[in-house]
Amino acid sequence: MRCSIAGSFAALAHLAVGCLAQPAAEIPWHMACLEPDACCQWRPDGAQALTTNGFYYAGPSEDQTWDEWYAALLAERDAFRQRSNDPESAHLAVSYDGVRAWIRGAMGWVAAADPVPGGAVRVEMEARWIEGADELCLAFDFIDRASVPTAAWRGWSGVAATGAIPTDGEWHPLSIETTVPDFDYTTLVARPILGMDGTYRAEPAVIELRRVRWFVPLTDALSEWLAAPLPAPGFDDSLYRRRDLRWMASNFVCGFLFLYDRRVVDPRTGRIRVDELLDDAEREFGGYDSVVLWQAYPRIGADERNQFDFFREMPGGLEALRAAVQRFHARRVRVFIPYNPWDVGTHRESVSDAQALADLVGAIEADGIFLDTMLATSPGLREAADAVRPGVAFEPEGQPPAMEMQSCSGSWAQWFPSYPEIGVLRLKWLEQRHMQHQIRRWNERHTEELQAAWLNGSGIMVWENVFGSPNPWYPGDRAFLRRAAPIARRFAGHFSEGTWRPLVEPTHPSVKASEWERDGVRLWTLVNLAPEPLDEPLLAVEPRGDRFFDLWSGQELAPKMESDRALLAPSIDRLGAILALPPQRVTGDLLRFVRERSTAAGRPVPGPDDEWMRLRPVTEPLPPPLVFGWNARRAEAAGLLPVEGAERAFRIEHQRRECGCYPDPDVPLSQWSQYTSGTPFDGAILHRFTARVESLWTMPRCVTNGEFQAFLDATGYRPKVGAGFLRHWGGERCPEGLLDESVVYVDLTDARAYAAWARMRLPTELEWHHAAEILGESFERGRVWEWTESERDDGWNRFVMVRGGSAFRAEGSGWYFPGGQQPIETHAKFLLLWPSLDRCSTIGFRCVAPRMG
Repeated sequence: MRCSIAGSFAALAHLAVGCLAQPAAEIPWHMACLEPDACCQWRPDGAQALTTNGFYYAGPSEDQTWDEWYAALLAERDAFRQRSNDPESAHLAVSYDGVRAWIRGAMGWVAAADPVPGGAVRVEMEARWIEGADELCLAFDFIDRASVPTAAWRGWSGVAATGAIPTDGEWHPLSIETTVPDFDYTTLVARPILGMDGTYRAEPAVIELRRVRWFVPLTDALSEWLAAPLPAPGFDDSLYRRRDLRWMASNFVCGFLFLYDRRVVDPRTGRIRVDELLDDAEREFGGYDSVVLWQAYPRIGADERNQFDFFREMPGGLEALRAAVQRFHARRVRVFIPYNPWDVGTHRESVSDAQALADLVGAIEADGIFLDTMLATSPGLREAADAVRPGVAFEPEGQPPAMEMQSCSGSWAQWFPSYPEIGVLRLKWLEQRHMQHQIRRWNERHTEELQAAWLNGSGIMVWENVFGSPNPWYPGDRAFLRRAAPIARRFAGHFSEGTWRPLVEPTHPSVKASEWERDGVRLWTLVNLAPEPLDEPLLAVEPRGDRFFDLWSGQELAPKMESDRALLAPSIDRLGAILALPPQRVTGDLLRFVRERSTAAGRPVPGPDDEWMRLRPVTEPLPPPLVFGWNARRAEAAGLLPVEGAERAFRIEHQRRECGCYPDPDVPLSQWSQYTSGTPFDGAILHRFTARVESLWTMPRCVTNGEFQAFLDATGYRPKVGAGFLRHWGGERCPEGLLDESVVYVDLTDARAYAAWARMRLPTELEWHHAAEILGESFERGRVWEWTESERDDGWNRFVMVRGGSAFRAEGSGWYFPGGQQPIETHAKFLLLWPSLDRCSTIGFRCVAPRMG
C-alpha cells in the first residue's frame, strides 16, 4: 500500500478513517516510544551547525573557526543534558547509508498493543527531505514472543508500505498506513518500524522527522501502558554517580577471552590460566582492565543446551569459574559475561533471562554483562543484577541510543564509520564518563582504532581469537597500546571528568590533538596521521609557567617561546602525549612515572613474524591411528560395507561461519585467510582439491547404544572426565528402549576408545564423504552428526570436522550451529573445549577399517 502527502494534518486524520479499526490508540511523540538505530539520531531543535554521522562529530567545517565549532558542541551537550525526553524541542536526523536506517517502536507499547495479522497500523509525522532518496518505508520486525523483553529478532516482513517526501527542503505532513502481514502470531510479535532499507532502495539519503506518532488498535494492556507517565525531560546521570559503577570510566583495555582458546583454558586440566593470561597481557598490551569470558557461540545450537548451560558445564562448573573470577579480581581485573538475546531455540530456563543472568552474575561474582547484538539493556535486568551484586555494568555491542546511556555505562565502538580524519565520539562527548571500546575484529592492523580511542580518551577491545579464527595483533600495534595504557590509567580522571577540548589546532597538518584539563593539570593526547614519525614543533600552548613532559618518550620538554605561546616539540610516532603542570605539582612519583615511560619507549619492537603471531598449519589433520586391514569374511560377518578407493576430486561448500575453516592442502600461506577468516559471515567457503581415498570397510550406520554397552561391559571403560558421559542413559546401563538408537553424549576420545576396541577407527573426513556418495541410501546418515578423524590444532584452537547433520535444529537465529540433515558435500567446524561440553546429544560416530589385500 502506498500513501501520499496530505494537504494538512486535518486531511491526514480524514484519510485514516476506513484504514484503521476503531477504537484506535495514539502512541505519543516521545523518546520513550521510539528506538532509533545508529543512523537515526535525536537532535535538539535549533542546534548550531554540526556534522555528525551518528557515531562521530566531524571537526570544524571550512567556514567555521574552532571556537565557533566548540561552542556548537557545548550547546549540543547542554541541550542533551537538559532537554532530552522533551519531544517538542527535538527531531530525528536520519543519515541513511544505502544499507538500512530504522526507527523502531519501543517494545513496551509494542508488546502491549501486540498487533495481530490483518490489524491496521498507521504512522503520522512531519518530514523534511534534505538530500538523496525521498521515500520512507513502513515494515515489521518479528520478535520472539518468549523473549519480548530482549526483543530477540526472528526476521522481518520486508517493506509493507511507503510514503514519498517532497524534495523541496521544507517540512511536510506525511502518513503511511498498512495492515499487519500474516505471521506466526503464537510464537512471534510484530514490531512496527519506520525507515529506509537497501532491499527496497539503496540510494543514500538525509532526512529529518518530527512528531512521529503511531496509531494501532487499542488493547487493555495498551491502555494500561498509556496511562503510565512518560520520563521527564533531562538526562539522568545517576548511573555515573554510583560509586560501585565508577570503575567503568577507567576500563580502558578490555580483553576478549574465547574459552575454547587453549591459551585461556588448559585442555589437559581444564584450568582457566588466569595468571599466565594476565602476565602475557601486561607484557604485550600493557595489561587488561577487564575481560569478557565468552563461552557458547559458535558452538551453541549443536544440541539443546543454552548459553547458561555452557557456563555450568565448564570444567569444575560454576565453583571453578567463580574461583577464576576471584583470581582476576586479585589481579585488579574486572570480568564480563556475555548475554545472547537471540538464544531462543535451545532449552528454556525456568526463570526469565534477566533473572538467569543475575543468578549467574551472583554465582561467579561477575562485574559486567556484555549485551551481544543489542543496542540497549532489557527491562528488569538492572533491578535483577543490583539485587544480587552491586556495581554490575552493562555494555551493548551496538551503539545505543544516547538516552540508553542512562542504563548502560559502556558500549562498543565497533566498525564505526569515521570521516577522512578522526572525529569526536558522539556518545563520549554527550556523557564523558561513558566508556566506549574501539573494535574492528577482522582488521589485521589496529592503528586506526588506537588513534580514535586515544584522541577521544576512550577504550580498546583486544580481541585476537575471533570465535575460533585467530587474528593476533601485530607487534607495532601491541607496542602502541602497551605504551598508551599506563598513561590512560594514570590520567583516567582527565578523560572522564576533566574539561575536554577536542581537536585543538596543532601546528602540523598531520597531527590531531585533544586537550584535557583537570585541577590545573593539562594533558594533550596526540595522533599522527602521517606514516613517518615526527620530531618538530606540534603544539603552541599557553605556558602558564608550567613544566612540560613528553609522556610518550619519557622526557621533560623545554618549550621554545614564540610571542606569548610555548612551542612544544614532542616525539610522536602514531600516538603521543604531553603533560603540563605547575612546578610545585611535580612529585617524585610523577618523575618515576616519566622515567618508566622512557624505559618503555626504548623497548625494541619485534618484526611481524614474532612468536606471538605464529599459527600452526591446519591444511592437514592429525593422522588417524594405524589399524590392521580386514578381510572380506570378517567384514561381511560384522555387517560392514565395502567402499572402493579412488583418486578423486572433492568439492565441499558451506556457509562461512565466524569460526572460519581450514585452508585446502594446495593453498599458499598468503591465501589461508580466505578460508580461516570468519568474514563475510553471510558468504560461503568452497573447498576444491584432489585426494586419494584408499579402499575400506565401513559401518552402514552409526554405533548404537547397545553396541557401546557391549564395549563398556567388555572393557570397563570409564573416561577420565565423566561429566556428561552417556547422559541420556540416566544411569550405568542403557535403557531397553534406546539400545538400537545411535549412541550420543560421547566425545572424540570416547569414540576412539570404542573404535580401538573394535579393531577399527573413525573415518577421515574424506573417507566419510567418499563412502556416503558411493553407497547412497545404504549409508544411513543425518540423524546425528558424526565424529571424524579430522582433528586440527592451530596453536590457539583445537577443532574437528563433523559430518552428516542431525535431526535437531535450533530455530530462531542464524547464529546457531548448523542443524538438520546436511548435504554430503558440506561439513561443520566443531571447536573442542572440554569433555563435558564436547559430548552432545546430537553427535555420534561410525567406524571403518582398511581393506586387506
